[in-house]
Amino acid sequence: MSNAQAPGDVGSDYAAKPLGGRTIVWLRRVLLVGVLLDIVVAVFVVMQVPIDTTVSYTRVSREWQMPLLVLLIAPLVLMSLWWRSRRAASESLPRGERKFLLVIFVPFWLFFTAGQFFMAHDFLIAGGVL
Repeated sequence: MSNAQAPGDVGSDYAAKPLGGRTIVWLRRVLLVGVLLDIVVAVFVVMQVPIDTTVSYTRVSREWQMPLLVLLIAPLVLMSLWWRSRRAASESLPRGERKFLLVIFVPFWLFFTAGQFFMAHDFLIAGGVL
């Protein structure tokens, strides 16, 4: 018995993709993890605080009250990027574009994922859970 994978197996499809395609597959997986993390955090917060909980946001001496719906922003943005990148996995990317994509993508992903946790923390404080 050999360790080789069948032609229709997922691993062989991944290895057959051009380097840019493998990069996009990796980025899509990371995006999906971010979407799932953000959704889990949003569901947890909605289950813990009253639905009418708001958080104050002050910018340029003006205060706004943000409702719980703002917890949908991060997963929607990441999901839209995941959805838009579905066709790009079969295309090759030049080396410069791959590097640029990785350098820009990681801080962008961290911003939206950490931002979701930060907003969730604020909603939990405003709801009296923390």
